Amino acid sequence: MKTFQMGKTEYFDVEKELPSTFNKNKLWIYENEEVFRLLVENSRDLISIINKDGIISYISPSCKKLLGYSYKDIVGKGVFNVVHNDDIPKVSEVFSYLIRNPDDFLTTELRILDKDKTSRNIEFIIKNFIRNPDVNGVLCIGHDITEWKKEKQKLKNLEEQLYHAQKMEAIGRLVTGISHDFKNILSVIMGYSEVLKLKFDDDSTKEGKALLAILKNAERASKLIEQLISIAKEEKYNPVILNMNNEIKLVMSVFEKVFEKNIDIVYDFAENLFNIEADRSQIDQVIMNLVINAKDAMPDGGKLTFKTENIFIGEDYKEKYFEFKQNLYIKVSVSDTGTGIPDKIKDKIFKPFFTTKGKRKGTGLGLTTVYRIIENHGGNIYFHSKEGKGTTFNFYLPATSKDITGNSTVDYKLMKGNGTILFIDDEKCIRDIAKIQLEYLGYKVLLASDGIEAIKIFSENKNKVDLVLLDIMMPNMNGEKIFQELKKIKQEIKVLLISGYSENDIESEILNKCSLGFIQKPFTFTELSRAVYGALM
Repeated sequence: MKTFQMGKTEYFDVEKELPSTFNKNKLWIYENEEVFRLLVENSRDLISIINKDGIISYISPSCKKLLGYSYKDIVGKGVFNVVHNDDIPKVSEVFSYLIRNPDDFLTTELRILDKDKTSRNIEFIIKNFIRNPDVNGVLCIGHDITEWKKEKQKLKNLEEQLYHAQKMEAIGRLVTGISHDFKNILSVIMGYSEVLKLKFDDDSTKEGKALLAILKNAERASKLIEQLISIAKEEKYNPVILNMNNEIKLVMSVFEKVFEKNIDIVYDFAENLFNIEADRSQIDQVIMNLVINAKDAMPDGGKLTFKTENIFIGEDYKEKYFEFKQNLYIKVSVSDTGTGIPDKIKDKIFKPFFTTKGKRKGTGLGLTTVYRIIENHGGNIYFHSKEGKGTTFNFYLPATSKDITGNSTVDYKLMKGNGTILFIDDEKCIRDIAKIQLEYLGYKVLLASDGIEAIKIFSENKNKVDLVLLDIMMPNMNGEKIFQELKKIKQEIKVLLISGYSENDIESEILNKCSLGFIQKPFTFTELSRAVYGALM
């Protein structure tokens, strides 16, 4: 800037310098306005101005990409037209606060409707510029967090799934451990009852009726234990021949005990229902999950109905939901009179992690699991529901002509024999009843309570012992170790393994190397007699 002096005082050459300075400032302002304009117009965030009447007076070009609206679509419209109905009160609160506190700003999340009326989650920073004549409104800068929220929800769902899996694993271990003890108790009850039944074999007498009732209920208790195990832990796929009428009753024998009394349970079963070939634990899981959903849908009580049908797929039977791959199916319907499923979520209920239940009340995997199991078994599932009236799930499974093997009815035809048997079990009551039963069948019996005693007795009687009955789960020295020690004494040794655990829970290597077979507790007198007779043949 040029100056000139008069005496000691400096003066600006205003006439020459002021226009030059003004032009420079004007250029700086213009250049910075251009920078700000470029920033706004190229920002991926949503930038808008809303005037004091709630009208959108400006929207950045990013709106087109984020929400699908053009500038003309949205400018001049009320802000409530694009805000989700449930978030309108929140918008009103934000505006009221900023009017009362003009120097403050707020950060809030809102659901904004795009052009297709799909809500997007936008996190806004909002500042009041109503007093500023150049803005004359509320400035809103929004960042789309929709995908971030989805990923966060997925992570949360995975955490819930992990929590659920860990809980079920812990329950599975607990149930399996407890079931082992219960099976030992049932073995004693069934064993002594069957011995007494040999004396009181007339079912018409008071004693005969009492013993028959004990045996039937002990058998029922055994099935309940197996059912609890199958619910509590996931096993390998193991297809067997099943009858759905029986499976439903078996599952419900567990659930009826925890149902409220205001829920009526109705069974509308087809007579002579076709059998299916399926994994029992997975089919039971399907029933269990549908029952839990039905129960939760009837908090004030209602009616739960199970219906089964034989279906022959002919020209006169057409199903609009899917195609059938064979002619014979069974159809199972599970109906409730509960709250029903709203139309807006009907297309989501089979999707993973979708749940309408509260925190810690549902993982969103129940119906997904049902769908997967039915599909993997070659079946199909669909539902119909009316809000306020109830829901019915129908699923189809391929029928089989195979018969159910291993009928569980009590059979008293015993197979007798001779020879010497070493029976090894750590439970005294099990050893005692086994001795009584085996001696009744004609065998001489030696008893051992642990590995050390078993090795001692066997070494003293190695040429007399014809068969060893060995409990796998023994304290201090397990069944496999005992077998190895006995085999050192006598190479050719016959062993039948026994355990309260299922065959699936025992390593196949142990079964293959160590034994002629496996008997699961609690076993009937007949099962014991036939297993021993077969091993000695």
